[in-house]
Amino acid sequence: MRIFNRCLWPLRLIMSVALSIAVGLSMDAVAVSKSAGANIKTNYWSFWDQSNESNAASIDHGSFDKLLATYVIVDHPSGINRFRYADVSSGDSKKLRRYIAGLARLDPRDYSRKEQKAYWLNLYNALMLRSVLGDYPVKSLSMDAIKGKNLIRVAGVKLSLEDIENRILRPLWQDKKIFLA
Repeated sequence: MRIFNRCLWPLRLIMSVALSIAVGLSMDAVAVSKSAGANIKTNYWSFWDQSNESNAASIDHGSFDKLLATYVIVDHPSGINRFRYADVSSGDSKKLRRYIAGLARLDPRDYSRKEQKAYWLNLYNALMLRSVLGDYPVKSLSMDAIKGKNLIRVAGVKLSLEDIENRILRPLWQDKKIFLA
């Protein structure tokens, strides 16, 4: 149950981030729906398709949870979760960078599949958040530019958000809801 709970905040965050980014930006709903249903085996990256089910260790996402608890508005009148980008302190930005660096030092293949899923979802969301915060305030945002840029090295492999989403998360878990996470 702890793994599931650790996944809730990233789901809330990415929905908040995605919706916040979408406000004021033009989005082609048809393209979004097509990408959600696209063949998720297309860019499969078998390097990451390993796990250690005998490893009961969990990865600590507590600092990320605290950051989200501090800045996500879950009871916004619009009914849409919001992230208070302008309020993020420099200290919390540093904590976010340390959290990401800590995840980068781990090899997720050493953990169980459930733990890996939480790892990749949280890493993706933390990297997206760091990218938006790095350019905040923004008048426009190119998701393609952010998603295609190599942002991190994990287990010696340079990764972009595109890699994490379409070469790891979607193919390994075969779950179209990953698109929302």
